[in-house]
Amino acid sequence: MTDGRMFSRDELIPVLEEVSKHLDTKTSVYLIGGLGMVLHGYKAITYDVDIVFDKEEDLKRFITATEMAGLKSISDKSEEYVQ
Repeated sequence: MTDGRMFSRDELIPVLEEVSKHLDTKTSVYLIGGLGMVLHGYKAITYDVDIVFDKEEDLKRFITATEMAGLKSISDKSEEYVQ
């Protein structure tokens, strides 16, 4: 996130649910980092969403689902984000 905004569980769950509506095939998605901690109640908010995929097909499927859900890529990435 380039704007420094933080996101709570109440904001993130509906977005993930919307993305999941656009997945037509079983897709393995691993939510890690701050988001994982938020979802398990160890942390209240996070700056970003860290996701890991076992298979490239799952990654491609997930990207398509995010686009269908109306999410957009960050085009202006900060140096910290790139690293």
